[in-house]
Amino acid sequence: MRFIYVLLFVGSSLCAMESQSPDLFLAKIARGDVAGVGSMIAGGHNPRSYEKSEPLVVAFSIEDQEKRGAIVQRLLEEGADPNGYKPMSTFYERRGRGFCVSLLGYVAGQGWDREVRSFLLCGADPDGVDSYGETVLARSLRSYRCLGHLKKFGHFVPVNMSEMLVQKLLLMYGADPAKRDRFGINVLDFVHSSDVELKGMVQDFEAYRAVHKAEFAVLQDEFADLKAMQEYRAAVRQRGLFNVHNGIYPPGPHYLRRAPSAVDDRTVDRKRKRGGDSEE
Repeated sequence: MRFIYVLLFVGSSLCAMESQSPDLFLAKIARGDVAGVGSMIAGGHNPRSYEKSEPLVVAFSIEDQEKRGAIVQRLLEEGADPNGYKPMSTFYERRGRGFCVSLLGYVAGQGWDREVRSFLLCGADPDGVDSYGETVLARSLRSYRCLGHLKKFGHFVPVNMSEMLVQKLLLMYGADPAKRDRFGINVLDFVHSSDVELKGMVQDFEAYRAVHKAEFAVLQDEFADLKAMQEYRAAVRQRGLFNVHNGIYPPGPHYLRRAPSAVDDRTVDRKRKRGGDSEE
């Protein structure tokens, strides 16, 4: 009899664990368990089943940059909403009101260029706004504190343009610096006049890009590589690794696909070994 009670207890515990699988999924995300998150997704767990972009919001709390970037990228590739919002206050969120920022605006404000790339590649709106109508570009500049308020020993410190990577990525994807928030303010209104290069980039991005052609060519190549890897991983999930690597399903980076001529040569060699090549 005692044995039966033990079995019933173990069974009920397993059922309880199964019913709490969403919490387990979020717990693995919070721990930065890249392999665990991937295995649960491969097992059929859908990141899109959550409200308010909860898996992505939890992933933002990961301190390790590599793990955070990998999990955010995987969640976005699996269909998590790139245009969701992150509440900035749990207290007001529970009461149905409060300040919210777009997910892209949050990662841009943190200066996470890898996550910004992932969001943009997965269709995030570069002009998404927060509760006050502030755009992603404006928020990223405010967070960088380069609006004329950054001072050192009473003197204005110009912006280091080499650190403006996130802003360049947003402008490359069509962010509009002239878009105004609900108070009628846009990026052009608060960029300090002493930041000549930054002001020039914001006012006429195409002219700035033409002058710095080599730098933006590198950024464009990085985007192309990331896009190719994204297509490759999607193809592997849909068609299988063998089919993709043997050229049956072509999308993917060129260095992971075998040339058709090589496939044909291998096919001919296999036929000859089997004695199937009887043309002569």
